[in-house]
Amino acid sequence: MNPNNKSVPRSGALSLACLIIVIGAARFPAAATDLNRPASTGPAPELASGQTRCDQGTGVFGDCSTARPPGQDAAVGKGAARNYVDNGDGTISDLETGLIWEKLLADDSVHDYSKLYSWYEAFETKIAALNQGAGFAGHTDWRLPNINELQSLADYGRENPAINPIFNTGCSSAGCTGASCSCTRPFHYWSSTSSNVRPSGAWLVSFDAGYVVTDVKTNLYYVRAVRGG
Repeated sequence: MNPNNKSVPRSGALSLACLIIVIGAARFPAAATDLNRPASTGPAPELASGQTRCDQGTGVFGDCSTARPPGQDAAVGKGAARNYVDNGDGTISDLETGLIWEKLLADDSVHDYSKLYSWYEAFETKIAALNQGAGFAGHTDWRLPNINELQSLADYGRENPAINPIFNTGCSSAGCTGASCSCTRPFHYWSSTSSNVRPSGAWLVSFDAGYVVTDVKTNLYYVRAVRGG
């Protein structure tokens, strides 16, 4: 074997390889990073139901340490705890789901909790009013929540209304206009989700107990707007 017969790189081959790399980088640049976009936190967590008591085997609630049968919702305690904050601008943020909810009042405005809408009016009257001009609370992307978003508000450890007290505090027929109060009717609220079986109907959440129903879109029910998510 000739010790001088060593394999040496050929400058022409190296130059060609470098040229291919440069061209490839120019044609397929790395994905740009949007520094103004918040980092993704992943999908919204499954929420805890809100139940804190267990059936004792007789249809009567009691302490979960003596529950029969075992493994009931409140005993297992799965899901993220509710975490809301009143933003002081007529909105309430859900820190778990990232949704921002309209606070309903008793002030005879578009936010009045006694106003009723058909499903169509919910979009064309209520949501349209919130998005006029500069928008409600400075935003013009308010919308009707889908059925999953709306049901995320249901608290199955409460009733009449089955919702966290931050959505129903200090509400009175005498009026509720300030940041210290909020209102929820213990009845049906529209979602944006149509019934797949009966397109003339849509899904609602009833906040007397938190159950989900469908009804025809021309009937009149309550509306709470949402944004974000």
